Amino acid sequence: MTTPRRCGRSRRGSASIASLTGARPEESGLVSGINNAAFQIGAALGIAVASSVAFACTPDPGFQARTDGFQAGFAATAIFAAVGLLTALLLLLTRRANTAAAADDQHLVSTGH
Repeated sequence: MTTPRRCGRSRRGSASIASLTGARPEESGLVSGINNAAFQIGAALGIAVASSVAFACTPDPGFQARTDGFQAGFAATAIFAAVGLLTALLLLLTRRANTAAAADDQHLVSTGH
């Protein structure tokens, strides 16, 4: 049985592999450090967004009001993650399009057309 902590590690591991792909060996330490810093900042930002929204949506000290507040906080976190995912996909698609265009240009130059 996997625990949430173990699942988080596997996602972080695959993200680390993805971020180190393409890095030159002499830059791998720098890339790894930036990757770890990004994870730490992302975690702090996620907690800040979730708790800010949760407390802003909790007008009363009652149990139901706190539940509603935390539901809003989790919803804000899910929206924040979805925006991050869309941004990452957009950047990836843009990078692939630029790489394909550069390869086409290189082919035209090498063939003399």
